[in-house]
Amino acid sequence: MYQDAQGVLTMVEPTVDGEVVSSFADTILERLSCFVEEGVVHGLQREMLEGISLTQLPLAQRQADAPERFRPAIVTGGSLIWRITYHGRRFDET
Repeated sequence: MYQDAQGVLTMVEPTVDGEVVSSFADTILERLSCFVEEGVVHGLQREMLEGISLTQLPLAQRQADAPERFRPAIVTGGSLIWRITYHGRRFDET
């Protein structure tokens, strides 16, 4: 939609649930990216051999040129085993 203010047209961006579409699309893309990654990893984790699972590397330990998020871990080896949980963080913050 456009608004005319003294001969100057300005665009009024549509909204979804009170949020402008450009912001809403960014939020949905971030959530979808997390959902896909975590869904795939959860499925792989369920198929791993008994005694082997996955751990999540903290952001500070990931390399910028290869931002690996998950690594195999021995269940009784002392690593914190990753479990799928809900969160509202952006994809690059997980």
